[in-house]
Amino acid sequence: MAISKIKRRNRQEVKHIEGDYKTTTREKIINLLLTAEDGLTFSELYLKLPNMSPRNVRDHIQQLKNNGRLRMETCRCHAATVYYIK
Repeated sequence: MAISKIKRRNRQEVKHIEGDYKTTTREKIINLLLTAEDGLTFSELYLKLPNMSPRNVRDHIQQLKNNGRLRMETCRCHAATVYYIK
């Protein structure tokens, strides 16, 4: 949506353009973890976000862990970590 105003003194047209809001990778990860009742592992996150690089997903998970937004538990076989949102 573009809003234009004309200043009176120098008659220049100034446009304020509001761009569309894109969801960030962190917001996508948080939304996926909120919708998953049983939590998600790294591999499940990779499968749900196919266009994202795994390194980027790992970095965002690490930042969420450092901020205290994630709760981690091991799965039944003790081979993977399951992530839950707090």
